[in-house]
Amino acid sequence: MENTKFYHFFSSLNAAEKRALKKWVHSPIANQHEEVSAVFDYLFSKKYLNGSIIQKEKVFRHLYPKRSYDDLRFRHLLANCTKCLESFLCYHEFLSDKNASSVYLVKALEKHHQDKYAIALLSEKKQAHDSAIYDSNSVFAAIEMEKTEFNLHSKNTRDKGFNLQKISDLLHQYTQTELLKIACLAVTHQQLSAVQYSFPLLNEILKNTEINYDTVSLAHKIYYMIYRSLTEHDNEATILGLKEILLTASNHFLPEELRDIYLLTINQCIKKLNSGNAAMASIAYELYQLLIKADLLLQNNELDRFAFTNIVFTGLMVKDFKGIEKFITRNAAYLPDEYRESIVSMATARLYYTQQLYKKAVTVLLQTQFNDFLMSISARLLLTKIYIETNDVETAGNHISAFKKYLQKQKNIGYHKERILKFLASCTELISLQYASKKQRKILEAQLSNDDSLIEKQWLLEQLKKSL
Repeated sequence: MENTKFYHFFSSLNAAEKRALKKWVHSPIANQHEEVSAVFDYLFSKKYLNGSIIQKEKVFRHLYPKRSYDDLRFRHLLANCTKCLESFLCYHEFLSDKNASSVYLVKALEKHHQDKYAIALLSEKKQAHDSAIYDSNSVFAAIEMEKTEFNLHSKNTRDKGFNLQKISDLLHQYTQTELLKIACLAVTHQQLSAVQYSFPLLNEILKNTEINYDTVSLAHKIYYMIYRSLTEHDNEATILGLKEILLTASNHFLPEELRDIYLLTINQCIKKLNSGNAAMASIAYELYQLLIKADLLLQNNELDRFAFTNIVFTGLMVKDFKGIEKFITRNAAYLPDEYRESIVSMATARLYYTQQLYKKAVTVLLQTQFNDFLMSISARLLLTKIYIETNDVETAGNHISAFKKYLQKQKNIGYHKERILKFLASCTELISLQYASKKQRKILEAQLSNDDSLIEKQWLLEQLKKSL
């Protein structure tokens, strides 16, 4: 049963959802099959579930102690359990969307010819909705409310003013904001793949937004600014403006959408950082702190490994050593099991390295088995820098030679190999500078300064400056 859709669905539920599900399966309206209830009761009775406990033969024997295992019967029972669980998930999701439930209740009252109560309820819900959290679902619900109101008021008259303009305004607001949102995601995906997307109305929306910027909704402004930050080369001012808007946005979006907005913005900061704009570190780190404070960093009680790494990276750039040390300690347990040791070790080593605690950093790096290729490369690069900074020329030379051999054995690593080999060649030149003239050092400085494809370029120039 471990690899069935039913078990995957069931094991994904949190404690509160399981308590609600228990009531659901025992409700005669939701479930009329005693055997289905028995399967759920068996699962609810176990504190922990593992492969042994949920073996289909064991579950069958619990349900039918006097019968031999019948696979066809059990699969039929499991199908009914899955239907029951799917209907619960639909109902639970429906209840969580107060906007949708309000609209459906008004429509039900209208269907049962209770127009007076439908109009009163609609008026009440619209007033509450005006001050509600803004997101695409709430705007869509507002459209449905306005359409229902039009249907109610237009039944017996055609000569009064209706709310068609309001419906039109909301539809335009919803459409433009959603198109901008999808366009942001499309641009992000295009930058990582060869896929191209087409948005015929996008240019008109961008022009309209620029003209009416002060009157468009907060979400519209945010996605417009994100799109500009994604598509403009010199986008520092746009990112700064976006950050200022986000500081006022926390109470206007549902958590999931707010998290996505923050991460889209942070990704732009990280890209600028990787291009050498160190000033973006403080913005990215500040936004990450807001995510942590709002409890938006975890998804399904798990922390994305790239977010963890970026937080450490930006935090160390702004020299928040104590903050990063606490972050590593508090959040290591939320990392995926397969990556936890490598990521925590690398983060700890970088913390030590930034504090110039080189021996501690080397100890951590040498004691860790980095199974992920990119993490292994990062560890070797950090060791290279440490050996050079500590003037351990012999160890640095041996390490660089071993590093080159390791790279030559790797296949399908694309541009990484060429860029790292170029960096290692520059490191070798740095090591040999003790025998070089001042003129030769100046020539190397010019070479490094003019090579925009060189990784760790600023670090190499700093090491060269120390030797001049």
